[in-house]
This record gives sequence, C-alpha cells and structure tokens, in this order.
Amino acid sequence: MSLSQFLNFNHTCPICDEPLHLYMQQVGSSCFEAKLIEPNLYEFNTFKVMKGYSGTIETTNNAAVPQEKMLLLDKGNSFEMKWENASAKAEAKKFQIYFFFLCNPAGFVDKVWGDYEINLYKGCYYRSTPFMEYQKKYANNEDVWTLETTNKDQADIINKDEAYSFKQKPATPEGLERVYMVNLDYEKKATTLWHYSTTESERKKENFKAKLFEKEMPLLGTRIKAGPEDREKLLERLDGWIMLS
Repeated sequence: MSLSQFLNFNHTCPICDEPLHLYMQQVGSSCFEAKLIEPNLYEFNTFKVMKGYSGTIETTNNAAVPQEKMLLLDKGNSFEMKWENASAKAEAKKFQIYFFFLCNPAGFVDKVWGDYEINLYKGCYYRSTPFMEYQKKYANNEDVWTLETTNKDQADIINKDEAYSFKQKPATPEGLERVYMVNLDYEKKATTLWHYSTTESERKKENFKAKLFEKEMPLLGTRIKAGPEDREKLLERLDGWIMLS
C-alpha cells in the first residue's frame, strides 16, 4: 500500500462534500489527530489516550494526558515520520497502527470500559488503511525502522474499509427516518449493508433500539456514487438489495 495513495484518495466526504478529518490509531493505545500544516506535511497530535489497565479513555482537554507530536511528510513514493521525542518513537514501535479518515468527529463515541467506537450514523463517512507496524531493516550500513503493511497480502490495498451512512426522511406524519449504512471491506472482498427505520417518537426514547437489517454480499465491482445527484438512484438500489433478501 502506498500511504500517499491513501492520503490523497479523497479529501472531502463523497456524501456531504465536507472536509475529511485524518487520524492515526496505535492499536490499544493512543489516537492522534492530524492537521495539514504545509503541502504534503501533516502534524499529528495526541487526541485520545488509553491509560492504565482499566482502559480508561482520556481526552486532550485533560492536562494530565501526555501530549505527543509527530510529523509525517508525504513524498509520493515514500514518506517520512519524525516524532518530537525519542521515547514517543520507541513507544510507537510496540504497536500496530492504522490511519483513518472520518467526515464528522461527532462519530467518536467513548466506551464505558475504555477505547472508543465510531458511530457511523453520526460519522457519515469513514475509510481506513490496513494494519501497519514498524519493521527494522538494514540499509546503508545501519538499522533503519520503517512503517510497513503488516500483512504483505494487503500491500496493494489502499483502503481496508470504506463505510457510508445515508439518511432518508420521507414526508410522513410519524417523522419516519430510514437509515442505510454500507461498508466495503477490500481485505475480505465483502460488502455489508445495514438498514433500519425509526419514527420521531422512537428517536426520543433514550434506550430505544431499532430492529436492524443486515445483509452480506461480495465486494461491489465499483465504488459507490454517493453524491446528491446519485442519491435517489442509490437508495433505490439499496432497497432492491433489501427486498431480495
């Protein structure tokens, strides 16, 4: 996988055209939020941290959370990562990592026992890389640590997952909302569709859980056209999948 291909695959949400937000997750540890400070140069700062054996989530508005910084320079065919201090770089070598884009940061939902999950209904659009890890190589008479795709069978995959959330609100007295969520898993070559409907009164109930429809299919041959001009035709297609189940 070329990280540059992932970073430049798209910069705006294919559903709502809002700018995408970039993150880097160390599996079981810190999550970093990125900002583009120069063309092809990203600055990653600590966003969420799992602390202690309890897995408690700490966020950066807590002064006790250690703040780390990393610069990533996209060189096209390669990239360079520079950590602000040596201890953070040494720590990073312990974890698998992946990068991901999210449309709406409101999609982050902290779990009770630590970690977080992405609520796709709020997040709108998500895509991620395969797992990566630091690997030591010998070059120019010295050991060099480089970030490589963990599973070499996934080396050519740009996006590991690409997920979309669509909402349809037909004009009904009940305030019906129909929700469609689609995930394209390029690693497993699979498509998953989830669908549910709620009325306005149901959405006001704190613990209400809608009946969820789920359907798994082979990976779609082409990417989803999710823009407003394609939305009606897309939803008709998704309804067709549901009716054929």
